[in-house]
Amino acid sequence: MKRLFFLVFCLAILLSSGLAYAEYDGDLQLNAGYAYLSVSRDDRNVDDSESSENFALGFSNHNLWSISDLFSVGFMEKLDFSFGDLSGDEDDFCFEIGVLCGPSVGFNPTQNISIILGAGFVVGGAAFSGEEDSSVDWVGFGGGTDLQVKFLASKFVSPVIGFSWLHFSSDEITLTISEHSYDFAVDTTTNVFRAYAGVSLNF
Repeated sequence: MKRLFFLVFCLAILLSSGLAYAEYDGDLQLNAGYAYLSVSRDDRNVDDSESSENFALGFSNHNLWSISDLFSVGFMEKLDFSFGDLSGDEDDFCFEIGVLCGPSVGFNPTQNISIILGAGFVVGGAAFSGEEDSSVDWVGFGGGTDLQVKFLASKFVSPVIGFSWLHFSSDEITLTISEHSYDFAVDTTTNVFRAYAGVSLNF
C-alpha cells in the first residue's frame, strides 16, 4: 500500500511540474436550456418508468492547461438542476439535481473557438411530488459526460452551447406523506439529457 501511495505521489509531482510550464485557462459558466429526465424503477420485479421534460439551469467551471496551441487538458466541475411537470401532468412536479466532476480536454481549431469534452463521476438526485403532500425522492451515483463549444474563446466573455448526459443509480427511495418519511429498497436508474446555451467568463 505504501508503494502505491508513493507512486501516486510521484505521478502527481511529475504531472504538476509539467503543467506548471503550460498556459492556464479557466472559466466560470452560467447556462440554461432543456433537460429530458427518464427514470426506471424495479419494485419487486415490477418495472415502472417515468419521464419529464424540464427547464434546466447550470453552473460550471473548467480548469485547462494548454499543452499546445491546439490541445489542452485539465478538469471540470458542473452543477445542474432542472424542474418541470412529470410526464406532462401539471399536478405532478419533478425536480432533479446533478453534480459532474472529472477530467476534461480542450481542442482549439481556431483562436476563437474551443471545443471542450469532459467526463467523470456523478452524484445525482431527483424528486417527484404529487397530490396530498406526497413525494418520492432518491439519490444515486454514476457517471456522465459533457460536450460544449465556446465561441470567442480568446475574449473575456464568450457564448457557449453544449450537451450533457448524466446517468446514476440508486437502491433506495424515500416516500414522504404529510411530512412523514419511509424508506424502501427499490432499484432506480436515472438518465438526464441536457441541451444548453450560456455565457462563460474566461480568465
